[in-house]
Amino acid sequence: MVRHAHLTTSVTRPAFRVDPKRLITAFLVVVVCVGLVSGLAVASAQTAGHTATQKVDLYVGEVLQVYADKRSIQVVTLIGNLSTASYPQDTVFPTGTFELGASSPSKYGLKVTFSGDEPYTVRLVRAGNQRPSTELLSYFISSGDFLLEVEVTFQPRPQGSGGSQTLWEAFTSWLTRFGEAFPIWVKLLYLVLGVQFAFVGGMWIRFEGRRRQRDNVISAFDRGNVAYLWTDVVYRFLMAAFVVLAVIMGGQYLLVLILRYMFLAPVELLSLWDLFVLGFGAGIVLIAYALRTMLGRSFDLRPLEDE
Repeated sequence: MVRHAHLTTSVTRPAFRVDPKRLITAFLVVVVCVGLVSGLAVASAQTAGHTATQKVDLYVGEVLQVYADKRSIQVVTLIGNLSTASYPQDTVFPTGTFELGASSPSKYGLKVTFSGDEPYTVRLVRAGNQRPSTELLSYFISSGDFLLEVEVTFQPRPQGSGGSQTLWEAFTSWLTRFGEAFPIWVKLLYLVLGVQFAFVGGMWIRFEGRRRQRDNVISAFDRGNVAYLWTDVVYRFLMAAFVVLAVIMGGQYLLVLILRYMFLAPVELLSLWDLFVLGFGAGIVLIAYALRTMLGRSFDLRPLEDE
């Protein structure tokens, strides 16, 4: 008998060993990938949050007005038939207003880019010659860039409604748009100072006129003298208002600069600095001064006591 010998071979499997360096490297790669994906998602969300799209329907003859405080309008792109569009072509950017109208039915794509280091507000207003101005919507942006895309459609005016604008309607529409360029605190300042100067100036002119009539020493005021005195009151009122405006705006501007750059304090205040308001105030002061000088020297309306 032949016996077969069975050889048993035992195979020893190597034990599973984890390299700590490779494990740490893989963990870091995963963390970096997750961070990049999260950062891209956040950046995409932030970009989407700073972009808005809006559709606006207007009648021919109406105007779409874009307002932004702190002159934050940086770039405006208008797409469409520009031959029938009416818009300010000589605007200097950055600016605070932009208007779009059309002389015939048409459609436009309007892209407005805003930017600001401080909080600012964006408003869309519809101004019409048959309807009062209406605010369509507004946006508040804490800081940074903001892109507003507006699809504007000018439709033909319905039959039976006149498209022409009367002189009084045009004047009131212009006056409304002009008044919206001034902040409410500036209007209140001019109102309060104007009432005070009108009351005090009127009382003084009346008192001085009665005194002259009673004493009969100095000639009484005639209509020309009264006109000159009221012009002088208006000039002093406008000068006082301009000085107060300059002190308030300049004082806040210097205070914010000192706190930010000398004390490194993160100050967030509503900026009161407005070059348009200051320039307008200085302009009307010069006009009032020139009118007073003309009445006093050219027409000799200054009272005798003042000479």
